[in-house]
Amino acid sequence: MFVNLTCGTTVLGVIDPINECYEIAKKYGMWVHVDGCWGGHMLFLEEYQQKHHLISKCDSFAWDAHKLFNVP
Repeated sequence: MFVNLTCGTTVLGVIDPINECYEIAKKYGMWVHVDGCWGGHMLFLEEYQQKHHLISKCDSFAWDAHKLFNVP
């Protein structure tokens, strides 16, 4: 089993509560994946790095630069 968290949904830009979900998932030995393909670039901003400091502990992270730069 794994937990798939979203860092910025395509339509609304919603960010899942990464820290809280990470703690619960790890309690039960689950893999934690963060999908940051749309909003993952926000993690480069200082205010989001502090808010989501556990992102570096997650097992996997997807980031898609072409969406940030709006290129195919």
